[in-house]
Amino acid sequence: EDSEQYDGVRWSKERWQWAVIVKDIGNVAGSELVCGFYDTEAEAAKAHDCAEVALDQEHPGARPDKWRRNFPSEAIYQDEVDEQATRIREARTSLAAPRSAG
Repeated sequence: EDSEQYDGVRWSKERWQWAVIVKDIGNVAGSELVCGFYDTEAEAAKAHDCAEVALDQEHPGARPDKWRRNFPSEAIYQDEVDEQATRIREARTSLAAPRSAG
């Protein structure tokens, strides 16, 4: 269930945590990437802002639509963006990995 308060945040019933969701503008354009799970909705919203910045840094000018920050007046630090860039790469690897029949 998507957050009513923040963009890019969804409740995970399986994990009982808030998931960060971004639409990929890179290798797997248009697919949804899960970039981590957080205990609070606000933590996930801040991580979403950082993930969107990471995508913009990875593919400058590639975004078709402007995204809206959840916390427009809060600082975003490069180490937070780097962490989300790592999570984006991991999420892409998970999408590309073949699934075994079981």
